[in-house]
Amino acid sequence: PPVPDMSDTVVVRVGAEQRVFKTNAVALRARGGAFFEPSPLGSKAAASDAYSRGTQAIGPVPSRTLDASRVALTWGAGVTFAKLPFDIDVFGQLHVLVPRSIDISTTFPNEVRASGHAFSFGTTVGVKL
Repeated sequence: PPVPDMSDTVVVRVGAEQRVFKTNAVALRARGGAFFEPSPLGSKAAASDAYSRGTQAIGPVPSRTLDASRVALTWGAGVTFAKLPFDIDVFGQLHVLVPRSIDISTTFPNEVRASGHAFSFGTTVGVKL
């Protein structure tokens, strides 16, 4: 396969955590963050070469390395218990690919669009020994 034409990128990330509530028994923290990650790929994607049984030769096939810049929003919350031996945290992330067109004119079609989004969430429990 061809080596993708990639460049270096700089990723900007911001985040903050703040204790929003505290008593002698419990403390609650809230977190938020965001980042932007630009795509390292150019706007043209080269074809891969593979063997074709039909032509019995090596030729271009419509496989590509596609990518898009990504924006993400993150959030979370944590609870610490003074009299219990564990902490609980919940978190979530929303990742959005910035839509873009990529030229693949060496085969069909001439242009493809890269876009999408992903949502993830979870929880962790930490035990204090």
